[in-house]
Amino acid sequence: MSTDTMVSTAGVCWTLADDFSQWWEEGEVVTGKEKRVGSVESVTPISPESTAGVVPTPALIEQVTCPSLVEETTLAVSSHFSIRLSPKGGMGAFALSDIPESTVVMRELALFLATDGKGHLAEELGKLSAGERTEFSKLACYELLDRDRDMAIFKTNRFRTGSSCGIFLTASRFNHSCNPIIRYSYDYTRRQLIFVTKRNVKEGEELTIMYTPNPQDLSIDYGFLCDCGVCDPPLKVPVYYDRWADKVPHETDDW
Repeated sequence: MSTDTMVSTAGVCWTLADDFSQWWEEGEVVTGKEKRVGSVESVTPISPESTAGVVPTPALIEQVTCPSLVEETTLAVSSHFSIRLSPKGGMGAFALSDIPESTVVMRELALFLATDGKGHLAEELGKLSAGERTEFSKLACYELLDRDRDMAIFKTNRFRTGSSCGIFLTASRFNHSCNPIIRYSYDYTRRQLIFVTKRNVKEGEELTIMYTPNPQDLSIDYGFLCDCGVCDPPLKVPVYYDRWADKVPHETDDW
């Protein structure tokens, strides 16, 4: 991370809404493991019935291709940002140039969609190519979420997309901040996750998202405590949890 307001963690995120209670009740937009809903400034989710005109589609960004997580060199995955090592460890997304507020920096299709059922997850994983399966296995894994490693990876990195969840390889590389630079929503018609800047961004700044508005949930759901200074009360990180397992292949533990 480039500032003390950012924490490197796993890739699950929080899809925020100004009137989140309504969306929660309708089951349209929720995220991995929310337990309490806070009132925060955010982007309004894109409903299945109306997606036109909510977020403009830039000519240069149609779909992001996710490069290998193993490479340590700077990886330009869009015209706006690259994936590289973060100062606090692990990987992060960094602005390649100054980016104005309200810029769409990414539209990403899911690697796959699945429910929380282990059988459905196994079915979707079976449809992936060998390369795609390898990329999935390299994503962050908070192993306390599930005894099965594939399910733990899924729960750590999933984005809710209505009644199912999606794995988005590039989006999973964005780190958490309680004062994020990026807001995001899911386009049900195009089945894309859309990332938009909340403010002007300087070249080299790390682009962050908010996993949850409740810092207390971070340790439960992602295995780390927040040290950003924005939290109330502030929580300090005693041990850094590396969100990327891309250096050494991980063998499934026999619990």
